[in-house]
Amino acid sequence: MSEDNSTITRHEVQNQLTNLLNQLVENKDGIDAVFVVELGNNFLLGASSTKEGRVPELVDKLGGKGGAGAGGKGVTYMSVLQSLKRQMDKFGEEAEISDLQYAILQFGKGTVFAYIYHSKNTPLAICFVNKKHEGDALGNMVYFCEENIEEVRTLVKQAFNR
Repeated sequence: MSEDNSTITRHEVQNQLTNLLNQLVENKDGIDAVFVVELGNNFLLGASSTKEGRVPELVDKLGGKGGAGAGGKGVTYMSVLQSLKRQMDKFGEEAEISDLQYAILQFGKGTVFAYIYHSKNTPLAICFVNKKHEGDALGNMVYFCEENIEEVRTLVKQAFNR
């Protein structure tokens, strides 16, 4: 692609995505890591890589270094979200409440907000991770995730054509 004021390269969009994910971790209380995974093959499309957040080693544990690549051990477990989305969409259809928009996975020492969707028949998840700290509030995390999900989703679509 040629570079001009209206056209940016795929690599530049991927950098924008990584920068946005890093900003979310650095600037939003309650978000300790953000990653995007292709659920069908556990491929990490992008992840925050900042060391400025509250838990900088978290993304390394999940297998990401900010770029795309094979996910680590933590990411391989995310494939279950594909089945969750499929089953909950059926439930939503039967109950006439629409499809699953996101799942809140509450753990003993943290929370994962997983936005699960299909793009071009590819199951994707955008996950915001919180490791509980004193003063963290679930409501704040919901607000921050909802406030930023569309921008993240748009950059994922531009960067990976998904």
